[in-house]
Amino acid sequence: VRAVILDAATSSVLERTTLTTSINVTTYLTVLDLSSTWGIVGSAANDWGATPDLPMFTTGTDGVFVAYVNLTDGEWKFRENNDWSNNLGSGSAADDVSSGGGNFATTAGSFKITLDLNNNKYTKESFSLGIVGGAYNNWGATPDAQFKRDWSRPFDDIWILNDVTLIDGEYKFRANNDWGTNYGDSNADGTLELDGGNLQATAGTYSFILDFSDPANPTYTIN
Repeated sequence: VRAVILDAATSSVLERTTLTTSINVTTYLTVLDLSSTWGIVGSAANDWGATPDLPMFTTGTDGVFVAYVNLTDGEWKFRENNDWSNNLGSGSAADDVSSGGGNFATTAGSFKITLDLNNNKYTKESFSLGIVGGAYNNWGATPDAQFKRDWSRPFDDIWILNDVTLIDGEYKFRANNDWGTNYGDSNADGTLELDGGNLQATAGTYSFILDFSDPANPTYTIN
């Protein structure tokens, strides 16, 4: 930077030169937009738009969106902005989506639905996470205590369950109310292992966080 200065005492002109400095500034959003413009509509979701479409959320990949939803027996589609001007239904292949395509059919359940606009594909899979055990539901005699996805951290795979009452006994975490995928902690170190050992509870009310952001080393915390 070159500066020209007039010295009032001597009426002389002085020059001063400094080194040029570059500053890089990175800005961050203070609030993340957790939702996208896409949603799920249908007789299985919201009576074909009687209420707002079930929201889909952004992921770490542009053009890929995910929803965790409860559907009833019926049909459904994807659409944008709660409006029929842009909707996606069934395509030529079983997992394809196409503009204005046919309705998808479903039976009632809890699902993870992924929409991949980069490849015009979708997936729909049964999905839930819960607590099962002698400490909660007599090892599945009643439905598992269900976790909810933590959408305050949309780019992390975190699930929370607050204020669940346990009795003295053992318990585990499992997916889809089924033993095909279950987690325990054989080493009592806060890291979950597939088919790991049971956890021990004393009677009380607890809150849980399951963190699958690192699929190779899922963790849990208990409060």
